[in-house]
Amino acid sequence: MDPVQEDEPFRFLDAAAKETTVALTRANIRHGFMGGYATSLIGGSRITEDIDVIVDSDPSEARNKLLQANACFTVTPSSKLVFSGGDDKPIPVELLRGGEGRQLKLPDANSVSLRSVTANVLPGRVEETPIPIIAPSVLVLTKLKRWAFIANSTRLASKRKAVRDVDDIKVILTWLVNDGSLIDFEGYLEQPKHELLAFVRKLYQMHTKIRPLLVATLSAEDLALISN
Repeated sequence: MDPVQEDEPFRFLDAAAKETTVALTRANIRHGFMGGYATSLIGGSRITEDIDVIVDSDPSEARNKLLQANACFTVTPSSKLVFSGGDDKPIPVELLRGGEGRQLKLPDANSVSLRSVTANVLPGRVEETPIPIIAPSVLVLTKLKRWAFIANSTRLASKRKAVRDVDDIKVILTWLVNDGSLIDFEGYLEQPKHELLAFVRKLYQMHTKIRPLLVATLSAEDLALISN
């Protein structure tokens, strides 16, 4: 099957990401995609409804840069930034500021390790514009953090999100195994390591099928901490 046809469901998401990174790069705003969209660039097949981006500037400033750069970016009556075009459903673009002092304690785009996904890595989706994502070794921890807070919820919506998060975590861990990389606790400066290890321990205990992936992506010392 032709790669472009195979990846057609991601076409509009990829267009939104491309125009986002072009505008932010021109504005000298360091940024990285995260969440389900970033996961899709390293092997995930789940179609997300929005795009999450951490930026190293005030999100309002970054939003203004996008609005000025491309008419496809607009603001909805509820003040959400979206990327629109053609007959496709508008894609919400969430601009987030990381850092230890921030409420969500997301990685700081100014210091977190980023990895560029290029056309050589993902032909048919990424064209001439590389897409920067949070390094998978840290990206997996952001996913684990969210999953851990909803893993025991009895709410149907939260249970569905938890399932999606686990699927994404499997994708990222598999990527790390194939790359020969380990989970990078030190790369997530905004969250204490003992808290991150608690999230990993919870996953290890609740999802036995994921244990081999965790064994392969944790140092011997960290594996001993979460498995005892």
